[in-house]
Amino acid sequence: MTHFPSRLRKSHLGLLLAAGLLSAPLRLAAPPAAAQTASSTSGKPTLIANSKKYKNTGEKPATGRAGSATLSARALLNKKDGDNRTTDLEVTTLAEFDTGATAPGNIDKVQFKPLDQNGNAIYAKNFTGLTGSGPFKAQANGLAHKQQLQVQGNISGIDPKRTGVVTVVANVVLRPDLSPTSLGAPAKTVVNTPVNISAVVTELNQDVGAKADAVLLVGGAEVDRARRIFVDAGGVVTAAFTHTFDSTGTKSVEVRVEGVTPGDYDAANNSKSATIEVVSSSNMSFGAYAEDLGFNHSGTWDNKGKDGSRNLVYDDVGEWAQSGWYQNARVDAWMPKAVTFPLSMKAVHKTGGPKW
Repeated sequence: MTHFPSRLRKSHLGLLLAAGLLSAPLRLAAPPAAAQTASSTSGKPTLIANSKKYKNTGEKPATGRAGSATLSARALLNKKDGDNRTTDLEVTTLAEFDTGATAPGNIDKVQFKPLDQNGNAIYAKNFTGLTGSGPFKAQANGLAHKQQLQVQGNISGIDPKRTGVVTVVANVVLRPDLSPTSLGAPAKTVVNTPVNISAVVTELNQDVGAKADAVLLVGGAEVDRARRIFVDAGGVVTAAFTHTFDSTGTKSVEVRVEGVTPGDYDAANNSKSATIEVVSSSNMSFGAYAEDLGFNHSGTWDNKGKDGSRNLVYDDVGEWAQSGWYQNARVDAWMPKAVTFPLSMKAVHKTGGPKW
């Protein structure tokens, strides 16, 4: 699955010739407004928001209800700190965590019981007199990965004549760990020419998915951001950027993962760096053109006549219609000097973002 920063709207074409790197900036022709409108009804792919959960195979929070009151609980195991390893217990009156919605009602009391392998309670911990409305958080020590945890909550303020008592059993799971595990960038590029840079963001702990921002930095300064990409548990997502360097020299580029929700397991593996050598323009120039078109064609025919040799009269009437969507691209290159044949050439056609 590939996600793109929301500001990318056009295709970028790259050309590498055996004679050297190319110098001219890319020029793209956008299709007319009518073509863009037509393409939306003729088979053009639908872009998907970065934050959409394209699939969600990770551990789900435990959810139950009593009357109209809902209780959801999850237990996220943190990275070990010395001899200490904590688990964050989170409870809410929402059916789903991390939506940004206000949790209704009030959780008056929470009880949690770690269970042994036979399903028996090891101990009970009670939190009473709570006034923090719909969400509740606590921290526990000594819990193991995949251990079961029974959580019970008393919820008021939702059903007017009753306090809802909801009991659920959640598994202790590893907090998600997002990391840009590889960075794709050319070793060399030409000044004032768009260049594609991408990072593969991986969820390493394989228990639950997470959302985060993928940020592109050049020389330590942010130049682009793909917001709230979702990475499934154990999954990978490619965050793709396009950047134009306006000066020559060796440039440091970095892709960093920020704002991981519901929190990151290991902040030490949240970035990946590389260097790109930016050179001045060569004697080679090129031009590029790309178009994106949708079409709807229709017509009728009416053929009448007489075949005298066979004494036949024919009357052929009908209608036809055709619709679709297509893209094409053209690249031309030239140089102001004589060349010796035969020539060898290598061309690469890449896209730097979603199509128009």
